[in-house]
Amino acid sequence: MNVPLNLPPYPYRLLQQGGKQHIYDDFRKKWVVFTPEEWVRQHILHFLVNKKKYLPGLISIERKVKHMTNQLNRYDVLCYNQAGLPYLLVECKNPQIAISHDTLMQAAHYNMSVKARHLVVSNGLIHYSARADFANGKLDFLDDFPEF
Repeated sequence: MNVPLNLPPYPYRLLQQGGKQHIYDDFRKKWVVFTPEEWVRQHILHFLVNKKKYLPGLISIERKVKHMTNQLNRYDVLCYNQAGLPYLLVECKNPQIAISHDTLMQAAHYNMSVKARHLVVSNGLIHYSARADFANGKLDFLDDFPEF
């Protein structure tokens, strides 16, 4: 499952526990079940903090958010700016899952509630980054992850 990703490597720790493999989440300070999505999430978190200079204290991981239709959704990563406003929403997918239009629309749907300025969808191999243009109801695609 430790498939090489298109993200910088970091010194991760694995543990076999209760018949399942776990990876240590440095941000939540706990062991979490090691899934393909978690593998991508951990790499993205380390990339955002170590390369893009996001502040760990301004990052929220796997939280439920209520959509306008009262439906509960769970985002993967939400980074706030220094004013405490949502800045970057990240949707992580299994590396074996191709990023499709539906995947992008799922992330954009989550962002309707969160209202983050930027959006990233990644399977660890391919990353799509966009700036949300709420006034015009569209996404402007970027060449790279946004800097903090």
